[in-house]
Amino acid sequence: MKDPIEKITEAALSIACRSRDQFIYALYLATSMEDLCACYFKYINDTGTRNEIVRHIKIKKDKKGEVIPNAFLGQVLSEFKTSDKNRRVWLGTTLKELQEDLTSDQLEEFIECQVLSERVLDRKRAYVVATRKYDEKTDGLLWKSWNKYNDNNCMSVLADNTDVRKLAENFELIWNSENIKFYIKNNVLKRVAKFDFNKVSFLEKEKPISYLSACVASEKQITDEEAISIVKSSDSIGSLGYCLWCLGMLGKHNALYQILGDITKIEENLPTAFWEYMY
Repeated sequence: MKDPIEKITEAALSIACRSRDQFIYALYLATSMEDLCACYFKYINDTGTRNEIVRHIKIKKDKKGEVIPNAFLGQVLSEFKTSDKNRRVWLGTTLKELQEDLTSDQLEEFIECQVLSERVLDRKRAYVVATRKYDEKTDGLLWKSWNKYNDNNCMSVLADNTDVRKLAENFELIWNSENIKFYIKNNVLKRVAKFDFNKVSFLEKEKPISYLSACVASEKQITDEEAISIVKSSDSIGSLGYCLWCLGMLGKHNALYQILGDITKIEENLPTAFWEYMY
């Protein structure tokens, strides 16, 4: 006896009308949640069919309010933990797609079995799912993972979710990490600056523009002389514009008017950005 997916596949091959895609879509919609879940493992090696099955499981859940059987999710998780290579990737992607329907214990299990893995894809999945179950245990696992691998994606989650005291304790290490993108470092900088400005004060000499950013975040005032000096340290038209914005945020009217008299000279020493050629 043919299963529902096999019937849809045969129908797809026989349909030649202009409404072919809509017809196939409707056939999937008409297939029950139970049948979709039952067929998932049979077609797991067929990327197109597997993706359609998962897609329609989500559609039934999101659009029709149907419940994804927890036994199915448990089976996917169980097989994921014992699989490797492509099969592990496919199962992991499915769990990530259906993460909203995993129980708290399943989420914890999914995170825990990946977050310290040597596989980069495993860790990335764990970081994505971690925000759905962010608690003290998850936080501890993420810090262990970051200390071991220095992953940019891991710090991105920590930057937004961990206790600011931990970011402050590790700030110099985070700031000096070559793996962490600047915008993430800047997010950490702003949180730490508000909490304990002394932790970021070393940037005044090392990275004056970042120091200025910290001042804005913490509403710390600096002298006009300091502000003007930082503006003049700009090495691009973009950083100059950012510095001017910072001075505006700090209410530095006098400093801005002093800079106005030298702005042409300041800009002469900066390379022309590609977007400026458009004007």
